Amino acid sequence: MLSQGTGLTMPLAARGRRQQPATMPTSAQIRAARGLLGWSQAELATRAGLSARTIERAERGEGMPQVTVRTLEAIARTLRAGGIEFLGNANGLGVRLRPRRD
Repeated sequence: MLSQGTGLTMPLAARGRRQQPATMPTSAQIRAARGLLGWSQAELATRAGLSARTIERAERGEGMPQVTVRTLEAIARTLRAGGIEFLGNANGLGVRLRPRRD
């Protein structure tokens, strides 16, 4: 199914479990990205216009963060603006800093 207006593919829950939208980062990717940037949870929260508690909740656990898609989009957008690339391929998921173009 497609989410109206976002262009994101929203998978149906499988066997009662929530699945990660294909273009959204996992909790581990959010933690790793924030670490690469040297940002605290409070700094990411401020930059994304969210509360530090929301960032803590998004980073807790593994897999799909327990936050709304809109919140996850704000986090991902903010991290990308900071220079993060989210990776997902046959070797697994990850993050890296986008190369600087001087």
